[in-house]
Amino acid sequence: MMEFTVLKTKVSVSPLFFAVLTSVLLLDKTGISGFAVLFSFLHEIGHILALLCKKIRPKAFSVTVFGMHIRLPENLSTAEKCFVLMSGFAVNYILAALFFIFHKPVFGYINLLIGIF
Repeated sequence: MMEFTVLKTKVSVSPLFFAVLTSVLLLDKTGISGFAVLFSFLHEIGHILALLCKKIRPKAFSVTVFGMHIRLPENLSTAEKCFVLMSGFAVNYILAALFFIFHKPVFGYINLLIGIF
């Protein structure tokens, strides 16, 4: 596990993530899996932006084979937790709406699935 700190937030990245990602991207002839990873990353960025809006620093950010995860501080109020949690799927729903408006339904459906998941 590669670990480092960014702005007092512990970041850990599994080397296995890159091996699996490379394999999936090489085997996927459609390129859709690369966009799914990108949209998942944007989902997590939505959470991070919500934390920054509230001036809250995440405790940790990790990237594993099973996904990207943000560990929140324990002292968040219920309203703050809801705001942060809802911001992730809000990003995906906004992206889905934009893709449907611009006639790219495949990307719209990917974002809907990530938002629901």
